[in-house]
Amino acid sequence: MSKKKKSGFDPFKAVVSHGALTAGTIGSIGTAGHINQTMPSATGHRVMAGMDTLKVVPTVHAASIGIGSLGMLGDVEKKVRRRK
Repeated sequence: MSKKKKSGFDPFKAVVSHGALTAGTIGSIGTAGHINQTMPSATGHRVMAGMDTLKVVPTVHAASIGIGSLGMLGDVEKKVRRRK
């Protein structure tokens, strides 16, 4: 049996997932805005006001990528200590 490699932080994967999340967020907000412009209503206005909170999601995801990369630096430091 082979040992399962520890899954660490992959910066490339993190950036790709961040791009997908950002594009999806922009797409969903844009679609809802277009529908609201096409068929204006009081409910649609409230939905669009609620959609503004979705703009925070990519920012929080980017912060988690930053924290993950800092954690990766800690792993590099541990490897250097083992070599000594």
